[in-house]
Amino acid sequence: MDNIFDNFEENGSSHDLSISVIVRLAAEGEISIAENSGGIRESKLEPLVRLGVPYHAAKGSIGTWGEGFKVAAFSLGSEVEVITHFPQDQPVVVHFDENWLSSLDWNVPVYSAAPDTVRYGTTIFKIRRLARRFDWADIMRELSVIYGHKMQAIIDAGHRIHITFDIDGATTTIRPRPLASTKSLRERMAYPPDFSPRQFSAQWRTEHGSVRCRLIIGLTPRHSGDTSGVYMYGNGRMFTRALRSKAVGYGEGGNAVLSDHPSCWRIHAYAFFEAEDGADIPWQAPLKEGVSENHPITLKFREMFKAAVSPYSRFAKIAKASELMPFTHEWQEFSDVQKADTVFRSKGPAVLEAFKALPKEIRDFSPPSEIENVRFDGVAGEELVSRLDQHAKYMRQMIVKRDAGGPALELDVLRALNPQAFSDEKHDSKKKAAVVLPKVVKKTRVSVDIESEKIVKIMALFGASTADEAVRAAISFVIKNAAAAKPGAAARSTRRGVRK
Repeated sequence: MDNIFDNFEENGSSHDLSISVIVRLAAEGEISIAENSGGIRESKLEPLVRLGVPYHAAKGSIGTWGEGFKVAAFSLGSEVEVITHFPQDQPVVVHFDENWLSSLDWNVPVYSAAPDTVRYGTTIFKIRRLARRFDWADIMRELSVIYGHKMQAIIDAGHRIHITFDIDGATTTIRPRPLASTKSLRERMAYPPDFSPRQFSAQWRTEHGSVRCRLIIGLTPRHSGDTSGVYMYGNGRMFTRALRSKAVGYGEGGNAVLSDHPSCWRIHAYAFFEAEDGADIPWQAPLKEGVSENHPITLKFREMFKAAVSPYSRFAKIAKASELMPFTHEWQEFSDVQKADTVFRSKGPAVLEAFKALPKEIRDFSPPSEIENVRFDGVAGEELVSRLDQHAKYMRQMIVKRDAGGPALELDVLRALNPQAFSDEKHDSKKKAAVVLPKVVKKTRVSVDIESEKIVKIMALFGASTADEAVRAAISFVIKNAAAAKPGAAARSTRRGVRK
């Protein structure tokens, strides 16, 4: 698939791209892939099929022709055939039987084919004697995600792309799933003010030219250990997903900004590397699955990502669904009662009235159609990250205060997160006093170890018949006396009550 997309672009990509996969599972099984990416030039044919002979493709390609095709083909089956017709060449057939890999010379057996064997501009790959069973439904899902952005780029350029699978007569069409498209981000991510998804961009010089990096960072309203992490693309092709490892800065030290923990499972990041030479993309060769940890671009990316994600991580660690849910695509589907319950975490007529008094920007929020683009390696990028860090720290203080004081402080958290929406609010103390949210009594379970001898004394002191009753009476006594004392003497009163 990598080679097909590269060949399509190298040959001009001036037509629609069609890829047809036919699988027959009877007998020993066969996979046949027919595609119209332009045919394979004679100069490119030997590097494609001969081990140890690479071919450096055009600038901006997914990679070099060479080991990838051979590793993939012979891991699927033991007999491989390639039939191709490049417009200026004669059609040819390359055929490898099961004994070819064990031969001493690895000569490429190329044969001339009849003119009507295959249409010009077309290549057919056939893999026979399949080596194992496959989950074809999973393969089709994978292709739609791995090449989702590559496929979408072809569509955006004004061409069609058809990828179909025929599994023993059951036909399915593959549709692109570009995970970081604007449409996808609008539907999946949360857009709280200041912590909405952003695209950070940077460019680095390399040994072979340069690499441009676009890094999109955002938060999801719900955390998931299956999908959170870093997704990486090389020239439009995904090569790693949901990565949460030291390679990208997770778990470095006890005070790490990032950790593979539910507190960071709302973070999603999408890194797009665009390189003139595929060797400058930090994927693991030859199959481009996974990131190369010691690649120089990996090191540069890790520092960029850690700095840019820092404020998002700080906010994600303390933000609850009530802070994120109002700023999502699905918010529009909620009723006012559901919205009020989500924001204030309480029910009742007073709560609904409090919700209706909120600014329209919150009540009827809709995600923007575009995301902000920031040049990371510049003054603007540094100032933005610093400002977001300060806001995240401030939000932490407000949320901790709210959690200690109850739902009556939800409005203060909303103001702190979205001050612009409240900028026109009239500060009428009487009007604010009229909105009284129901008080929620919070309870905390505490375990205490007390020596048996002291339990007997407490039971005698309070006339209790059980240990639990005696302990509750003692705690109530201490709290009552501490509340009655002057503020400065509360601690001393508590200590005296305990001793008594």
